[in-house]
Amino acid sequence: MHVIEGLRAAGHDVHVLTTPADGADPSVHAIGDSTGGRYSLRFFRELKREAVRLCNEHDIDVIHAQGFAGIPLTFAQRRLPPVVTTVHGTLWSETPLDRRVRRTRSAGEGIADLWRFKHRFAFAPLWHLWLASRPQIVCDSRFTAKELKRIRRSLRPVVVPLGFETAPFLAGARMAFDPGTRSLTERTATSPPFVLAIGRIERIKGFDFLLRVARALRNSGDAGFQFVIGGEGPERSRLVRKIDAMGLTDRVHCVGRIGDDELAKWYRAADVFANADGGHPAFGLANAEALAAGTPVVATPNGAHGDVVSHGDDGKLIEARDPARWAAAIRRIAAADSRDADRRRRRASRAAGRFSRDRMIARLEKVLRRAAGGETTLSR
Repeated sequence: MHVIEGLRAAGHDVHVLTTPADGADPSVHAIGDSTGGRYSLRFFRELKREAVRLCNEHDIDVIHAQGFAGIPLTFAQRRLPPVVTTVHGTLWSETPLDRRVRRTRSAGEGIADLWRFKHRFAFAPLWHLWLASRPQIVCDSRFTAKELKRIRRSLRPVVVPLGFETAPFLAGARMAFDPGTRSLTERTATSPPFVLAIGRIERIKGFDFLLRVARALRNSGDAGFQFVIGGEGPERSRLVRKIDAMGLTDRVHCVGRIGDDELAKWYRAADVFANADGGHPAFGLANAEALAAGTPVVATPNGAHGDVVSHGDDGKLIEARDPARWAAAIRRIAAADSRDADRRRRRASRAAGRFSRDRMIARLEKVLRRAAGGETTLSR
């Protein structure tokens, strides 16, 4: 919706083809039989026909497609205006089937991964055929652009970093974490520092490694660092049992899913955001959100993390191998922030400039105008 609202604010007439959703906006045209943004076979069957109809009725100059939806539209190019497709990663880069992740998985996990992502195997021939057609592609990180060019050297993807409304992440008083209530509370001079980690709780996300980091911090005589893990997932029960077995129940707290309306408060309250993701994310939105809240990030160098987190005031990128090294980085970065009261504000200000919604819209608009060859009436 950020893209749609931004393009409309820039004066464009935008029509949207999407899965059924709530709302009565006459420019939003629902197709398919699934909800919540999930594609279905019916959606793809109806997509080309409805796109042709909309283009004929509204004199549309360019189509901006998201992900897999761009494939049938690109192949229907003779009946449609230029199609620009935004992709968020490659077919495998955000899954455990990524070539760099497969070797870290057990045999049982590997079989489960194959079953879980079997639809991507079925889709792979069509995806590679689409890439061979040299479609116009936008991606949100240099990492994904490099991955696409590795697969097909003739591609010329354009990088438009993801943007969002950054202002709410620094708005309001900074709170603290209360281990007793496992909730946010008023910050005082004696509030314990805490490390925040957010994500789907599964092994590839690196939460097991963060437990070792928490233990290393405790064993090093830290200032009482607490770890807060926000999220749900298939591994949550096992992770809670492991926290107990490691004797970390007074240090590590699984607080469940944090609602979208509460995320900014938690990012802002944290002393450090930790992201030990063992996969290769196409962007790493959580890192950008933490920085927008002024919170430093310690993360793996995987995927597009390096596109988001710069060494220095932003934090540090470290392989998830040595818990003591992570513990030392967390201690050092948190201490630097405590000595410089303005450091968090400067960090947030940089992130607001890099990841603003307006900047993303302006760069995307430029790509779409170029594809259309001039003034545009946009369809998404």
